[in-house]
Amino acid sequence: NFFTEEKRREFFSILSNFSNKKFQRKVITDLKKNFRQKEYTKNWKNGKISNLTYLLCINKYSCRSYNDTSQYPVVPWITLANGKIRDLAYTIQAQTEDQREVLQIKYEESDQKNKMHYCILYSNASFVQYYLVRYSPFTEEQIKLQVGKFDSPDREFASLDELFTYISRSNETRELIPQFFSCVEFSYNYNCNYFGIKRNGKIVHNLIFPKNQSPFHYIAEQLDILNSIESKEKLNSFIDNIFGAGQYASKEKCNTFQKYSYQELYSFNDKIAKYKDRNYTLEQIKSKIFIKIDTMMNF
Repeated sequence: NFFTEEKRREFFSILSNFSNKKFQRKVITDLKKNFRQKEYTKNWKNGKISNLTYLLCINKYSCRSYNDTSQYPVVPWITLANGKIRDLAYTIQAQTEDQREVLQIKYEESDQKNKMHYCILYSNASFVQYYLVRYSPFTEEQIKLQVGKFDSPDREFASLDELFTYISRSNETRELIPQFFSCVEFSYNYNCNYFGIKRNGKIVHNLIFPKNQSPFHYIAEQLDILNSIESKEKLNSFIDNIFGAGQYASKEKCNTFQKYSYQELYSFNDKIAKYKDRNYTLEQIKSKIFIKIDTMMNF
């Protein structure tokens, strides 16, 4: 139980006293400095690493990890339903002027002490479990979350087109996870789990991709688009909004979340206090890697 400061300190003390050199690891105290020393940005600018590799490096140094679904690596939803490359300066929920107008009205009508465009963060444990429900151990995690059963078939991740339609009509925004650009296994129901039958009579089984494409074709196509020069020229905006200065100066970009989402403004203990009231989730926006957008890349 890590929900008390005393327990966390006790656990850390035990680890600190663990003297077996086989398990000792070098602790990086200044992630931003270490990130710069590794010259990831320089290598990306020079084409030595791909857009996806660069994003994963930034996620790593932002303390996002595959071992924590509440802080899972984040990559952009790169194409819209019509196949065009998304405007990475805005969230997937704010791609049109009409959408942005609705979001700004919501922002103005929100609590004066907690101004926001969205209540839920673009990446959280429930989203990760939703995406990877066919993939153990995330299958078991959803069963645990739903108290011994799967979610309703109409809410399960059955089709990318249906998900995009839902997001375009809802009040939440989402980003994707690396598996959408690198791993077909998450789309197959290899374990033959019975997710149920939807109200339209369709059985939820393997994930359905747009235009009934095969997972291999779709993922390879999306990876090519993400790693393209066109995406590279727009990637600065996404990086700034998620990992840089745009985290806060983002009212105009419709990129503001409830205040307890910001790690640099509120401590984990503050977050836990709200979590106990069941009003908020534990996910937080990680500390900025980039202070200024011009530290990244200029074309």
